Amino acid sequence: AARRVNDLPTAIRIFEGLKEKVENKTQYQAYLDELKVLKEELGVPTKEELYGQTL
Repeated sequence: AARRVNDLPTAIRIFEGLKEKVENKTQYQAYLDELKVLKEELGVPTKEELYGQTL
């Protein structure tokens, strides 16, 4: 929703918040896999994709 109103920083922070709320890295990766098409459609990268960090 944040990207649809053209607010990229908020969209990226939503993924950061999701990463903090899940119980483990596997759950976070499952969310990323499920949302991959939407992320690509809206052009929303994750913090890891921007800065090259690992999960």
